[in-house]
Amino acid sequence: MAKSIFTLVCCLFFSLALIKPVQATHLLGGELTYQSDTTASANPLRYYFKLRTYHDANSAADEPSATLYLGDGVKVTSERVSKVTISNSCGVIFLSTYYFEYTFPGPGQYRAVYHSPNRTNNIVNLPDSDEQAFTIAATFTIDAFDPINRPHSFLAIPIPCATQNQTFRHSLATFDLDGDSLAYELITPLKGILAGDNYIRFIDNVKGYTLPPQVSINARTGEFIWDKPVQVGRYSFAVRVNSYRNKILVGTMMRDFVVTVVPNPDNFTHSFSIENRSELSINDENQIFVTAGQPVKIKVKYQTTGQAKNLEAYSELFFKSATIPMDTIATQDGILAEITLTPEESWRRSQPYVLVLRGVSEVNGTLIQQDFTLTLVAKPPLVSGGIGESPGVSEPGTNGLFTAYPNPARDFVWVKNKGEFPRTRYRLYNALQQVILQTKLNAGTTRIKLPPVATGIYFYQILTDSGKVLQSGKILIE
Repeated sequence: MAKSIFTLVCCLFFSLALIKPVQATHLLGGELTYQSDTTASANPLRYYFKLRTYHDANSAADEPSATLYLGDGVKVTSERVSKVTISNSCGVIFLSTYYFEYTFPGPGQYRAVYHSPNRTNNIVNLPDSDEQAFTIAATFTIDAFDPINRPHSFLAIPIPCATQNQTFRHSLATFDLDGDSLAYELITPLKGILAGDNYIRFIDNVKGYTLPPQVSINARTGEFIWDKPVQVGRYSFAVRVNSYRNKILVGTMMRDFVVTVVPNPDNFTHSFSIENRSELSINDENQIFVTAGQPVKIKVKYQTTGQAKNLEAYSELFFKSATIPMDTIATQDGILAEITLTPEESWRRSQPYVLVLRGVSEVNGTLIQQDFTLTLVAKPPLVSGGIGESPGVSEPGTNGLFTAYPNPARDFVWVKNKGEFPRTRYRLYNALQQVILQTKLNAGTTRIKLPPVATGIYFYQILTDSGKVLQSGKILIE
């Protein structure tokens, strides 16, 4: 009898050991941003953080407070300041917001980490997702000689719902008030391992993750594109935003998000187009070049086979304003937006401004969204300190003999010689009128590799062997 009881107890013990613990699975994504103290009595070692998490309202799990890990043995816990419903397109989603404050011991490089065991389950491209802790991180440098790190922010919340066999476009719509250059990259979602209760032992990539085919991100604008997802279900993605100042990496932030692919209702389609492209100074990448004091009107149409519900706009240029200067007109098959801009001198900088339009349609009770990303390039000041606008003036009647393109240029510039002057050379100057490049030109078209220089306006001359200036002009090098 005693042996039977012992056997029964052992079986019960091992059965309980095999039962998988019940986990709270509700986190669909999140983002973590930071900024230095910019108050009147600013402490350069004090930093403020903003955490936003997106979670499935159907889960009973909740996080009324959140903890930020800032280094060995250092953590800060804050109560949630808001919880709002942001979407019911693919199930109800809650957005929770938390704020943190911490004064660091001194200058240096730091990493802030949010860690939670409650990653959502049933992710198509991430097996056993609920068993891998949800982790997002931000890194930054506190520099005693350059202490200002003004707000980094995401202007728009993620689009949670994609339509099967329709291209999905979502803009990160990120900005940096310091004008730092931003670069975007797709990364594998992260998981962290806690050491005790006080700090993150290490951060690693989640296991088993695969990036679906035809997914990409524009490294310069932050436009995330998934070309016609096929399989219905939940998918996980993570994007890191790298911030560069004077070509040096000074910080990173990230967004982890879930996109749910739903069946395409009634062969639904939607798209964007620029209706007055011929009237704009625009290139094939939808970069619009603007000049201070010269008003610009941009006409963009959101076309949909569903019921057009709304057309919203986001831009760093207007993040403090209640509205963007945009008028919308309902059309038979969508919405036409007219955005009128009056560029100001203060807009001038080398980093483009991102302008995002988000179209919203309803089909059979489901809201479907899509982003359209434009970038605005406000050319930086030409020169300063009384230096003239160009290092030399061409001879009368000679301009137009050569064509130099593209402008703006990045790595190369092409010069087309119309053939009247076979022996010529190209000379490039900086704003101090110093020669930084000189090369011979062919009788036809010459490809010239540009030197590694800072983004800005430079000047060029095309000269004969005798030194006669045949053509001069300005070029923006990015």
